[in-house]
Amino acid sequence: MRTRGFLQAGGVVVVGMLLVGGVAGTAMAKKAHPATSKMRFKLDSHSVAVGDQVTGSIRLWTRSGHRWEALGGVDLSVRLDGTEVDTVTTDSDGQVAVSVSADTAGDHVIKVVYAGDDTHRKAHRAQGVEATAPSPSP
Repeated sequence: MRTRGFLQAGGVVVVGMLLVGGVAGTAMAKKAHPATSKMRFKLDSHSVAVGDQVTGSIRLWTRSGHRWEALGGVDLSVRLDGTEVDTVTTDSDGQVAVSVSADTAGDHVIKVVYAGDDTHRKAHRAQGVEATAPSPSP
């Protein structure tokens, strides 16, 4: 009888330890890191007349295992000299065209920003463009 009571009590202790270990194991599990995102941003020209559109292309990828895959359907912020001037959305191939115009002469920076989310890391790229004032007519 004594042996049986000891085994029953021991069984309760083992089950309790497994339950606590399972809960602690879950709490101790590492949080998955968001997948790496990669962006390409290319302008068609780096010099335009004031008020003219400068156009370019953007492509966004994400890491999936050992491959890069297109990251489609996400919003990107397009900024001119730090001020958001447009929001564009990538297509299913992770691509989108961009068009920006500078209203003042001088050097400007166009920056494209992907804010990231719970499963993808943020990414950004910037390109410089020079806007020149039109020459006066003689």
